[in-house]
Amino acid sequence: MKKKNLLACALVMPLVANAQFLVEQSGNAAVGFEYSTTQPLLSKFSINHRGVNNTLAYFNGAGYKTGLYVFCSGSTPTGGRTGISSNIQITNGGNNWGMKSEAMGPSELSSGKVYGLQSNAGRGQSGYTYGVSAAIYPLSNGAGLYASGGNNPDGVYMDQKYAAYFDGKVKIAGSLTVTEGVTSSDLRLKENIRPLEGRGLDNIMDMNVVQYNLKQIELDMEDTITHYLYEKDSPVLTNTHFGLIAQELQTIYPNLIREDGNGYLAVNYTELIPVLIKSIQELKLELDELKTEKSVPITRGDLSMSSEQIASQTLLLQNNPNPFTESTTIECSVSNDVQSASLYIYDMTGAQIDVHPITARGDVSVKIAGSSLDAGIYMYSLIADGQVIDTKRMILTK
Repeated sequence: MKKKNLLACALVMPLVANAQFLVEQSGNAAVGFEYSTTQPLLSKFSINHRGVNNTLAYFNGAGYKTGLYVFCSGSTPTGGRTGISSNIQITNGGNNWGMKSEAMGPSELSSGKVYGLQSNAGRGQSGYTYGVSAAIYPLSNGAGLYASGGNNPDGVYMDQKYAAYFDGKVKIAGSLTVTEGVTSSDLRLKENIRPLEGRGLDNIMDMNVVQYNLKQIELDMEDTITHYLYEKDSPVLTNTHFGLIAQELQTIYPNLIREDGNGYLAVNYTELIPVLIKSIQELKLELDELKTEKSVPITRGDLSMSSEQIASQTLLLQNNPNPFTESTTIECSVSNDVQSASLYIYDMTGAQIDVHPITARGDVSVKIAGSSLDAGIYMYSLIADGQVIDTKRMILTK
C-alpha cells in the first residue's frame, strides 16, 4: 500500500510542476494554470484560468480565435445530433438563461463586425430548415423571441403570448406577409386628442401618386465581394410599385415622414388612412347638401350661379361612377353662345388619348367605355372656344 501511494505522488507531482493538469483536494481541476495557494481554483473545471465562482466550467480563450469548437460526424444516430445542449432548472429571484452570449469590448471597433450570436442552417429537409428556432411553452405569457434596440435589453412585461416581440425599430429589406395587421389605437393610450386640422380632400388632391421601380442598393461589407440589398430576381426589384414621393408628401404632412440613419426618407402610409376617411366624409357632406337644397350655389372664380342657371353656363362635372370598370358617364353643360367645344382625355403623362366633340348645347353626357382604355388614372378636360373650362380625374380599374 505504501508503494502505491509513493507511485501516485511520483506521477502527480511532475504534472503539477509543469502546470499541465491540476487537481485540488476540493476536486476542482484545471489545465494550463499555474497553481498557487493564494489563488485556489474557483470552477469545477477550467482551462487557462482559475475559473469563476458558481461556475461549473470556465474556458479562457485569450489568444485563440475560437474559444470552444464542437464537431459531430460519423453515422447519423437515431433522433439527430446536438452540437451544444443546455438544460437548467430555473430559480426565483433572478434571471435564468438557458444560454447567454456576449460579444463586446471596452471601445467601438474601427472595422469588423460583432455578433452576439450567429446561427447558420442548411441542406435540411426542404421546408424544415431553421437558422434560429425559438418557442415559448403554453403555461407562460411572454415571447418565443425577444429583441431590443437597447431601450429595454432585459425584456418587458407581456400580458399574452407572442411568437416574437421587438422592442424598437424593425427594418425589412423585402416583402412582409401578414394574416392580419393591427395598430394600437386605444383611447387610454392617447392624449391631446383633437380633430384633424385642414381640409383633407384638398390635401389629397395635392398628392402626386406615381408608379416606380426600386433601385438595387450596393452594401458596404468591408470585403472584396460585392453585396446587394436585394436578390437579383427579387419581386421587390422586378415589380412596379405605386405610392408617393416622400419629399413631396413632406410639404403636406411632414409628420408622416421618417428619416433613417442614412438620410433616406420613408412614408407612414398607415396614418394616411384617417386622411382618406376625412376626405370621404367631406365629400359626403357636399353631396348631402346638393341633394337637400333646391337651389345650390356653385362658384367658379368670381362667378356665382344657382342650379336654375347651370343650363346657360359652361361647366364640367365629375364622372360617375368613379372609379369605374365597364363604363362611366361624364356630364357637362355648354353655354348656348359657345361656338365649339370638345372633351379631351389624357393619361397621367399628359399625352392625349381621345377627344369627343360636343355639338349639343345645354346639358350634355359623354359615355366612356372601359374597354377603350387600359386600367389607370386619367384626366379629362372640357375646352370651349379654345379655353380650358375645367380638368378632372377619373380612375379605371379592371
